[in-house]
Amino acid sequence: MSSESEAAARSRSTVGAASRSVPRPASASWQAGTRLFAGPIDAPDRYELTHCWATGGEGTVYRARYSGGLTEPLEFAVKALHRTVGPGVSWPTPEDLQLWEDQVALLQQLNTPHLVRIRAAFVGPPPHPAKRADREADAIAYSVLEWVDGPTLDEVIDQSPASPANFSQRMGYVRDIAEAIATLHSRTLTRGNPTLHRDVKPTNCIVSPGRGVVLVDVSSMRLIAHGGDLEGLHSPAFAAPEVRQSPYEPRRPPADRYSLGAIAAFCLLGETPVADADLVPRLQAAARVAGAPRPQLVAHHIGAMLDPDPERRPTDPVLWADGLIAVARTDERRKPDRGRMRLAATAVAAVAVTGFAGLYLGAPRGDEVSREARSAHGAVPTITRAPDAKSAALQALPPGGTTATPWGTARITRPTSGANVMSCAYIEGTADVPEDVRIVTAMRNADTDDTWHVEHIYSWDDPDSIKQWRGPQWFGSGDSSVGSTYEVAVFAVKRADLVVADAGADDEFDRLAEMGEKLASVMVRRVAGEGPDRNCDPADP
Repeated sequence: MSSESEAAARSRSTVGAASRSVPRPASASWQAGTRLFAGPIDAPDRYELTHCWATGGEGTVYRARYSGGLTEPLEFAVKALHRTVGPGVSWPTPEDLQLWEDQVALLQQLNTPHLVRIRAAFVGPPPHPAKRADREADAIAYSVLEWVDGPTLDEVIDQSPASPANFSQRMGYVRDIAEAIATLHSRTLTRGNPTLHRDVKPTNCIVSPGRGVVLVDVSSMRLIAHGGDLEGLHSPAFAAPEVRQSPYEPRRPPADRYSLGAIAAFCLLGETPVADADLVPRLQAAARVAGAPRPQLVAHHIGAMLDPDPERRPTDPVLWADGLIAVARTDERRKPDRGRMRLAATAVAAVAVTGFAGLYLGAPRGDEVSREARSAHGAVPTITRAPDAKSAALQALPPGGTTATPWGTARITRPTSGANVMSCAYIEGTADVPEDVRIVTAMRNADTDDTWHVEHIYSWDDPDSIKQWRGPQWFGSGDSSVGSTYEVAVFAVKRADLVVADAGADDEFDRLAEMGEKLASVMVRRVAGEGPDRNCDPADP
């Protein structure tokens, strides 16, 4: 058991709807041991409130139990919402009641272990001793949710930065939250009712021993089509810049995804992140201490989700979280025989060019690869193949490049045909491709097989970088292939196909060569030697 798992096991249970982890001070009636109850007007003693657990901006949370005619009581979380109007004013409104009924119906339809399950919503008298409900008092709105055992994510992190012992586990927490957010945002999974959580933060995340992280406090949820927010409620430390600037304006999915990125930074740093110019260097330093083999990639992957421009944030939270786990692996340097660095190659050179923007290593920035396209087992969506017809202009390639084709043009300027290469080499060139097309490099051993092995170029999703591109390529392990002749090529591929393949296995990525168009190629000869920059593995700055 990890150190954090042990801490979670020792921690007190907490509630699925808690707004913060610090319990509310007990009232005089609680201190005197008075048993309090709550329920709808026609059954005001339905739930016994056994403990006042926590309070937040929207209400107070109680641990409660329901007995009814059961042999043993059932545990629930009961949240009493704060009144949003003054005394004597009718509340809740019919619109409020409809909103809560809609939340109950929607959440009962969703099937993910990472979202709290809501049971009911009702209006009733304030909490009261048994059989002493004050039906004349101003009504209180309540929501009843499952009780989720476990500490909050805030308690688990406990102001401690990630370490090699818990780094991978913490990134797994981020992935659980990403799944919850993606489920809420999905038009398919919500049956046409995509929804925003609007208050994703560590104290609204419960680390459950049996379910992973559970996203709770759904009282803040609203349909994406709901429009503006008359109350403007938000948690500034984890709210997106556009929400902090205009809290009453309609909110969109990128705001929830920003909060996800802020939680990832929180899990790494052990403290609430401040989105300023120093964030990426601080994330990189923390990732290095946590044992990430390439801390620079981790820092910029998280930074992409914190982009101040909502349109540039990654659009698929699950795909982004999977990419984060991949670059955060601490168990080994993911470097097979040919030194594959799909993710690493993308970001290392992009750092100096684009800052936060364009550094996301696993999902598109504009058009979305829909999460619902995945199977129930999380398989990568089927990749749409490029047209089978090959351009006649490609039948005879000019040295190092092509004539104009529907896929665009590309040229390899380094290495030139006949050049010697060691176990790795940097491939450079120029390209001019359509907006929906990207390029990859590939190599095959011309002496032994026709299998293409595909790699990213640096900054593969930055159109300006593609015009003057550069990327690494590997030619066998050690000196095992010395003397072999290799063909090095540039392939044009559809951007959407590249994004999906990037989330798959190596063989899925290599299939890009047969799906796209070969725009340029050169023949090189393998000689002994490791290659530049520690075998094309740039050191962290």
